[in-house]
Amino acid sequence: MRDTLHKAFGKIGIDLTNVNHPLGHEFQLYEQIEDESIKKNIEFFLMDFAVAMLSIQKNDKSSFDYYLKRITNTTNLNFWGEYFEIILQFKLMDKADHNGLTIRRGIVKKAEPDFVIFNDNAFFHAELSTLKYDKTSNKKNPAKKIVDRILEKNSKSYANANCVLLINITNLLFNEKIGLSIFYKSLKDILTDLKPEIKFNRILLFSTFFSESLQNLNYKYYAIEYKYNLGNTTIDRFFSNNFPLNDIDETKIYFYKQY
Repeated sequence: MRDTLHKAFGKIGIDLTNVNHPLGHEFQLYEQIEDESIKKNIEFFLMDFAVAMLSIQKNDKSSFDYYLKRITNTTNLNFWGEYFEIILQFKLMDKADHNGLTIRRGIVKKAEPDFVIFNDNAFFHAELSTLKYDKTSNKKNPAKKIVDRILEKNSKSYANANCVLLINITNLLFNEKIGLSIFYKSLKDILTDLKPEIKFNRILLFSTFFSESLQNLNYKYYAIEYKYNLGNTTIDRFFSNNFPLNDIDETKIYFYKQY
């Protein structure tokens, strides 16, 4: 796997031996780990990242150049927001293509969200966000941290019934070491009270984990969906068909650290 990873990252212009690069740093950790489960976790993470970047390089060169510049110049901490956006663009791009849709990056000067997905007859928007655990923060309630981010995004001009909000909460779940079922129940109770205020079509929470039983890295399982403003049938079909909500065995998953 080591040679395969070096070859894949070489194709996108990233040297995994450079420990000053966020991905080189991860690869250094990978080579030092003896636990096979954790090592396989990192292997899947690195390979998924490489596959996503290679696909974006082939299909959207401007986005590829944008990401390559940002991940090369970012810190290890801020890298995870870039990583989530890259993986989600790859997945949205793949799903859009199979559903007769086109995806492009939002135009910042027009105050558009991260992505616009469209065809001649329909469209919807997607805004992405990543939450990181802050060890120095007094806000110990991860559910409240998510609600605060939702309300922050809810105040933006693009928050409407044609836009979906996708939030990566992997880092929170890993650091809080909280049971998924308990966590989601707490969050759902809070969001139910907020429902009248939410402008987005729906909100999906994503977590990245390695499944021992499935032997792969997952991004869509156990995503929790809260539908608010319905009516855009393109959004309904797209997410129901491509991002199904599945239960998993909580005792057999490993969250990637994402520090």
